[in-house]
Amino acid sequence: TTDWPGTSATVTKVTSNPISGRRSLRVAATASSGYAQALMYVVPGKSYHVDAIAKCIDGLARLVVYDVSNAVQIDQEQSLEIAPTRLSIDFTAPEGCRQVAIRLTTFGSGWSTEWDEVRAYGHEQEELSLPWWVTNRNQVRGVFADQMLWYSEGNTLLPGFRGEPTNEWDIRD
Repeated sequence: TTDWPGTSATVTKVTSNPISGRRSLRVAATASSGYAQALMYVVPGKSYHVDAIAKCIDGLARLVVYDVSNAVQIDQEQSLEIAPTRLSIDFTAPEGCRQVAIRLTTFGSGWSTEWDEVRAYGHEQEELSLPWWVTNRNQVRGVFADQMLWYSEGNTLLPGFRGEPTNEWDIRD
């Protein structure tokens, strides 16, 4: 939870019935809109992708990309679903923007949301870092080319593998 400090929220790890894997992040709002956030450096004019799986315990889950440099929100996607739902944002860093905050927001004081599989990367990025817990090549199941499967409303995706296996990437030790 130290990588995702909270503002107007209590941020905890969920190990009992996490969304996937061994743990998820719970954001319990202590005000009308509480969030956990991580910072990411960006280059003005470049395009980026951010997505995360959100699950509403109660309240509303909102994924926000916030321009820290210019102190303005870039975009947001939200869900009221109690089933895990992937929220997704594609954005271009505005002029003067050197850093964005990825905010996992719970809208509603006293309410909670859970988050998992947060991803952020540049559209033209040629290398993707693996999470700290990947310690050997056998933990990588495969590399998949993204294939967006949208719901009829909003910008939400079902969790899970999407796309076709690709051999365009080399896995380096």
